[in-house]
Amino acid sequence: GVASVFIIDPLYTVPLLIGGIWALASRGGGRGLAANAIGLAVSTAYLGWTYVAQQHVEDITRASLAQQGLQAERILVSPTAFNSVLWRVLVVEGGHYHEGFYSLLDASPTVTLDRFDQGASLARELPPIDGVQRIMAFSHGFYKLHQDGSRILISDLRMGQEPAYTFTFAVAQRNSPPVPLARVEQVGMRPDLSRALPWLWHRAWGEPLPPPR
Repeated sequence: GVASVFIIDPLYTVPLLIGGIWALASRGGGRGLAANAIGLAVSTAYLGWTYVAQQHVEDITRASLAQQGLQAERILVSPTAFNSVLWRVLVVEGGHYHEGFYSLLDASPTVTLDRFDQGASLARELPPIDGVQRIMAFSHGFYKLHQDGSRILISDLRMGQEPAYTFTFAVAQRNSPPVPLARVEQVGMRPDLSRALPWLWHRAWGEPLPPPR
């Protein structure tokens, strides 16, 4: 999918809810049906806007990559929580992934990217593990393998931001060679909201703040 709307975006869902509730309350009356149609039209127009904004940010991302001499294997541009002003950019290239953020209110049309290791060396050490292969395929290549203490984890990079990812799984115990766990265990990570939410607000307004890590 295009994924131009965050899973919870009030500007998309609220018009639909208001229109639907009004239609139910009026029991199919003309005003209720009109309100429902207006709500649907507003939400559809907003969806169209987010698609245009997403393509705009992707164009800026590609231009920024060209300026930095990076050849992207994969690019993902997705909205941050609850809005369509601040966008998260994820780029995979050459055994690394890059994360950056761009606000439509930024003064300069460039994306600053931070570079991280995708875990290619860990992937070479691991024996074949069905859960790992499935997550790699499900994430469409947007994943990282990393070590936490004595355990090897795999994270789907699409949901969350560095270093906290919702879909993170423990897949092996770090020995020599690594030993697969009997069962893949989800150990999803959550961001520190006391830092993440203020940053999200200020960054969306175009303040050039580094993301909380």
